[in-house]
Formats: sequence, C-alpha cells, structure tokens
Amino acid sequence: MGKGYTKAQVLKAIETSGGVMAVVQRRLGCASWETARKYVEKWKETQAAFLAEGCIVNDLARSVIIKDIQEGNVQTAKWWLERRVREEFSDKAGITLPPESTAPDNTLRIEIDDTTE
Repeated sequence: MGKGYTKAQVLKAIETSGGVMAVVQRRLGCASWETARKYVEKWKETQAAFLAEGCIVNDLARSVIIKDIQEGNVQTAKWWLERRVREEFSDKAGITLPPESTAPDNTLRIEIDDTTE
C-alpha cells in the first residue's frame, strides 16, 4: 500500500515549487505525477497554495519583462505590445480575413482505392 501524505507535507512540497507539479512530486517522493496532483487537489488549502505558486512565477516573469523594457530593450517592448495591445501593434493589425478563411474546416474526405496493380 502506498504512503499517505499529510496536508502539511503537501503544503511544504508546494512551497517555492513555482507551480510545477513535477517539483511537488519529487519533493513528496511520489511514484507518479498523478499521485502528486491527487494530493495537491485533495484540500482547498493545497489547491490555493499551488495556484498561488503559479501566480508568483507569472508575476516574476512579468517583472523581468518590465525591467527589460524600462532598461530600453526595444525587442522586448515590441513583444509586449504585440501581445498586450494586439489590435494596435500586432503584425496582423488592420487585416480583416474573409469569412470563408476564418470558418473551421471540418470536412473529412476518405478515398478508398480497392484496385490492385
């Protein structure tokens, strides 16, 4: 039978994991990623802690990007604007695609050739 983990153990494993389940798995010593996920999802506190870890990493990444922009990196500024102000700064800004090109292609055609040569 597998080892059970306490809420405190799971919270400790989540701490500074960056919201990466494989890190939690390794810290707990779980045999599988799915087991780690099961324990993270078991309690509301562990769910919230794991979500918060992911948000912390996202905030850190944003702060690095913003610092780079503040230091004058034009490429990073362009990248940011292309994503954050897409309608104005995207490469596709001002281009309207015809309706037929935006419709999903969900037609499947199968040809069976029973001829033998």
